[in-house]
Amino acid sequence: MTVFAGLLAVAQISVIIRPETEAPRLMIAAVFAGLAFAGATAFLRARGDLLATDRRPAPTPAGSGSDDPVIAGLKLQMENQEVWRREGLTIADLARAVGVAEHRLRQVINHRLGYRNFNRYINDHRIAAAQTILEDAAMVERTIASIAFDLGYGSLGPFNRAFREATGASPTEWRRERLKSPLADSSNPL
Repeated sequence: MTVFAGLLAVAQISVIIRPETEAPRLMIAAVFAGLAFAGATAFLRARGDLLATDRRPAPTPAGSGSDDPVIAGLKLQMENQEVWRREGLTIADLARAVGVAEHRLRQVINHRLGYRNFNRYINDHRIAAAQTILEDAAMVERTIASIAFDLGYGSLGPFNRAFREATGASPTEWRRERLKSPLADSSNPL
């Protein structure tokens, strides 16, 4: 940065001393163009992630590090204990249940499992369970609200937003499409 400022000062002084000639102006333009190119190249090389579209790190393959006990504990809590069903679950609560520091659990969720954040991780489990319930013809009498509350959502709005973000459809639309009988579809030319 100081080199750039020094060259800028020299260029300005040369214009003040000899403003009547074109050569200094061309020289200054060339210096500025070269500095701009060099600065942009150095900046983008140092900060190459600025142009990346997906900042989520690729998940690290399982079995490749010291996180395996954390992942095993997390799996136990999420799959067997279904802690994701708890309304208001925080990463601190889950870290205590797994027996690991909060920052360590966050690293595992983000870097090893590849989730953008804790909420995305929890919602992934909740939405998968919701899809299973909504596809089940025996559960057709259950309301969307009761499903949302049973899965740990405190209200219907966050559930609907998370479901639509994950599936591209509302829970009601998802259920209707999955339970649609091919015989009941009037567009089916049977």
